Amino acid sequence: MTDIHAILASMTLEEKVGQLFVARRPQDDTEALKAITDYHLGGFTLYACDYEHRTPEDIRALMASYREAAKLNPFIAVDCEGGRVVRASKFPAFRETNFKSPRDLFAEGGYERIDADTREKCEFLRDLGVNFNYAPVLDLSGNDWRIFARHSASAPQFVGARASIENCYITEGCEIYGTVKNSVIGPGVKVMAGAHVEDCVLMGDCVIEANATVQYAIIDADVTIGEGATVGAPRSTGAEIAVVGEGITIAAGATVEPGAMLSE
Repeated sequence: MTDIHAILASMTLEEKVGQLFVARRPQDDTEALKAITDYHLGGFTLYACDYEHRTPEDIRALMASYREAAKLNPFIAVDCEGGRVVRASKFPAFRETNFKSPRDLFAEGGYERIDADTREKCEFLRDLGVNFNYAPVLDLSGNDWRIFARHSASAPQFVGARASIENCYITEGCEIYGTVKNSVIGPGVKVMAGAHVEDCVLMGDCVIEANATVQYAIIDADVTIGEGATVGAPRSTGAEIAVVGEGITIAAGATVEPGAMLSE
């Protein structure tokens, strides 16, 4: 076995830093190889686009080129293979059917079925040169599986008669009177009437005042967004995410531009 201390002693600072990162593979094959040699990356994560329009032989040769070019054998990861998210097995050139989720497998044959599938999946990925799978350890894909927050004792969520909530996680203690979409809402948050929150994460005890608009933003704890204020811009426009730090008050009618990062 190679002595890890000897390996570290032989590495430059740049090589050590590069090994901390497993990055998304650049779509251009030449640029990907250059990233391995120039930035000394710890490896790549592969997505469906990396397998599309390729054959297993193509992928094996590509992964071998990375191993040959790297000073240290790189991690080659797939971001998920199994269940709702499949990357290689979604393409018939690689497998006739998608790998199933652990939950579906358990329903078919218990833990023995999961074990057999996991072994098959490992051999499937290893054959392609992939040595790391960000596979789901716990499958929460069913709508009948509730997710509970960890928080201090709070009152139940209150949703006003004219509130609108779509695809959100609303923690206890919240009061929602306005519109909230595609967002995670922490404990004790108040979204007042006429306010619009979309594609956001709101930490605990924030207040979004009436007619304020908060889009594609992270709002830290104890922040107040004043009446009629605007934070961020629609995610669909390609805007960068806005961030408002803990305890800040955005004045009524004020505007926080997309990509802004405010702190006290």
